[in-house]
Amino acid sequence: MDKELAMLIVNAAIRSQRELGDIVPLIKEHCTPEEYNVLLLATGSAIYEASLIMERVYDLHPKLKDEFEGRLNKFGRLC
Repeated sequence: MDKELAMLIVNAAIRSQRELGDIVPLIKEHCTPEEYNVLLLATGSAIYEASLIMERVYDLHPKLKDEFEGRLNKFGRLC
């Protein structure tokens, strides 16, 4: 896989994690406690799975992880 595709995949995973995290307050506000607990666990699992995708890409492109971490340190976000 070339670096450009690797970056697209990591960016997609990061966006997915951010969007999933952003809906947690909405779930809490509009769902029953039971629904919230179920959806919170599912959301956390999905965020974790996205991080596994990123780790696989970083295994193929180790320098890419350094680039993204540098961007996080400089700007406080990855994408």
